[in-house]
Amino acid sequence: MAGLYPPKGKEVWFPEDVLTWQPIPIHTTMVTMDCLIGFPPCPKYLALLDEAKKSEVDFLDFMREKSGLEHSTSMFDLVAVADSSYFEKVGNKPLPEWFNSSIFDKLMDLNNFATKVKEGSDNMEMKRFCKGVLLNEIADNMIAKARSPQNRTYKMYSYAGQDSMISCILNALGVFNNIVPPPASCVMIELHKHVHAKRERHHRHQRNMEIPVFDGTYTVDIYYRNDSSVDPIVLTIPECQTHCPLETFLELTSDVRVTEERWFKDCGGERNFQSYSRGANLHLNKGDHLEY
Repeated sequence: MAGLYPPKGKEVWFPEDVLTWQPIPIHTTMVTMDCLIGFPPCPKYLALLDEAKKSEVDFLDFMREKSGLEHSTSMFDLVAVADSSYFEKVGNKPLPEWFNSSIFDKLMDLNNFATKVKEGSDNMEMKRFCKGVLLNEIADNMIAKARSPQNRTYKMYSYAGQDSMISCILNALGVFNNIVPPPASCVMIELHKHVHAKRERHHRHQRNMEIPVFDGTYTVDIYYRNDSSVDPIVLTIPECQTHCPLETFLELTSDVRVTEERWFKDCGGERNFQSYSRGANLHLNKGDHLEY
């Protein structure tokens, strides 16, 4: 936010030699309802996660044995240690003497492994629960732009989240390398228009999802930046190519994309209007808000 909205003139209130920034108001959806960026309680996903963890019990026992941890120590307990140690290390903070490079490498391997388990790897249901709603919104925005390029739809949508958001969207697209994204990583999904004529029709894919077809007029490019010192990595989703036709992209992602209503229904839970926040106006999806 400091980079996007630098203060000018009388707006500057913080010492300029420290950081030039200004407070930016943020209107958010309640934690228990936000399945676009956040992750509300989802009983079905937790059941799938329990099954995934059971399938990897041998690896966890191996890690406990080699690291000297108690049997009750869970994979996600270790992930918390891995996260903390990673940021201490990259921030050049002093680490305990016993914390050597070998232990660090083991923790990073475990962190990558835990991410693979949480995101579902090849489990389509878990992919859908993780970021199927976000991918569906991205697809809807591209369809809206392709159908009416002259309208006033936004040229760019930006979503901010944690590393799990990046890994979830990459996994949903089938291009995740099972390595936890480093800080400040980003995924760019671009819609490009080509000059030849557009002829649109429709057909139906499995799961009764309508797929618009633009005969190659629009293509989708995907980039992953996880290192600011080099150019972004060009990603190609399975069964497509670079400059993937929009209709092909929509069809290949149709099984993992899901609406918010379907997400809550498939989860087996209910939308909970109780917020973890207090003392704020939390705006809902349709412009209403609740006072706390």
